[in-house]
Amino acid sequence: MTEKYIYFLCGLAGALVAYIGKDYHVVHPVDLSNKLTLLAMATLTLSLMFGMAHIQVFINATSKNKDVLVTDEEIRNYIMALVERKAGKANYSINAKTGKEYTSEDMEKEIDIFKAKREAAFRKMTRRYKCSTVLSIVCQSFLIIGFFLIIWSKLAL
Repeated sequence: MTEKYIYFLCGLAGALVAYIGKDYHVVHPVDLSNKLTLLAMATLTLSLMFGMAHIQVFINATSKNKDVLVTDEEIRNYIMALVERKAGKANYSINAKTGKEYTSEDMEKEIDIFKAKREAAFRKMTRRYKCSTVLSIVCQSFLIIGFFLIIWSKLAL
């Protein structure tokens, strides 16, 4: 839902820049209204840029989230196999993907490796989600400033 909102904001910012820019004419000397209109177009363009950056970073964070979930599943599978082996329900464990047979020690090592991978992916994911939140706030701030500048430029005529 949040992503639809950012797509809407980017579309709105882009449409406003196009709408304002189509009728914009530089007059000499440049008066306050022209300066405010130029500034409004610049802030709306920045809003669009930060919004698009937010979308890219959010998509990247979601990809990292997928990596965390896949790693969690691998850890869970190794733990379940290890529990079954220690409970005496299975004499051996085979990795279904590779066909490799694992000892209990091998499985414990694999669990540690996957836990390290999970932590690294989780840190990257968290960092990217925080970055996308900042980019979203900056995008919205520039959009609001752009609106005020448009209004001000119309009042300054």
